[in-house]
Amino acid sequence: MAKNSFAEFIKTHRKQSFKSARSFYREASKKNDISCSYTYYVSIENGDKMPSPEYSIQIIRALGIDMKQGLFEWARAQMPDKESKEIFKDVDYAKDISGGEISESENKVRVNRRQAKLLAKKVLCYEIMNLLACYHGVKVFTKKDLKKELNIPQKEISRALSYLHNESLIDFDGEVVQRTCEWFFVPKSEEYDSFRNTNLMRSVDNFKASSNSKYKNTTVRMATPELVNIIERKANDFRNWILELQLSPEEEKSAEPYFFSLFGTYRTFDFQKLGDLGHEYKI
Repeated sequence: MAKNSFAEFIKTHRKQSFKSARSFYREASKKNDISCSYTYYVSIENGDKMPSPEYSIQIIRALGIDMKQGLFEWARAQMPDKESKEIFKDVDYAKDISGGEISESENKVRVNRRQAKLLAKKVLCYEIMNLLACYHGVKVFTKKDLKKELNIPQKEISRALSYLHNESLIDFDGEVVQRTCEWFFVPKSEEYDSFRNTNLMRSVDNFKASSNSKYKNTTVRMATPELVNIIERKANDFRNWILELQLSPEEEKSAEPYFFSLFGTYRTFDFQKLGDLGHEYKI
């Protein structure tokens, strides 16, 4: 059993996505997400060692844990008595986008394999989840509202809602539809890569189809694996900053769904590897 609350906290989150400490460490080290040795990581998870701020931040990021929550737990575990630990009691809460405080388990759910498979395979299910997320706490949707918003036959809407309800991703009483949480988190392990790739391609298609103003920018530069790791962390921090931006009740009335995608990869100039992408582009 873990000897301190931070060790127990880390182990609990790790078990949600990885069967063993070794499988997590192998995945994280391959992506250069953590720089400590496997033996040292195990000593952290078992509670034998308290990690430095640097290693704590690496582990928290690699597990996809909210940074504020993780660092609060790390600090609380080191407090000498119950009174000082109480100072960090806010770690048990995560602020939602409207500024209220609710428990993290109510605000965010970690997608399991069955749920990820459904959302990757059924485009309509995924789009419904995104729509409900945009209007979470602002508007309640009925089946008729979804039919009008998505321009999809009622029969297909009902089928998709049934799939989502069976996988516990929504609450549905036959008429009113609500998400069980505001956000859902997709684990970063390789087995979920297919779902992440599907989501990326949907974003690209949405971008192409949009007739509204678009932000477009690309950058190509030389980079080492270490620099790529820094860039991806900065991009993740920026994404979290976007999610934390708040709207006033008045602004929410006129707000519309908006997405901002970031992706990065090593670039190839080999036309054979690019296939059709290497042909002339239509401008």
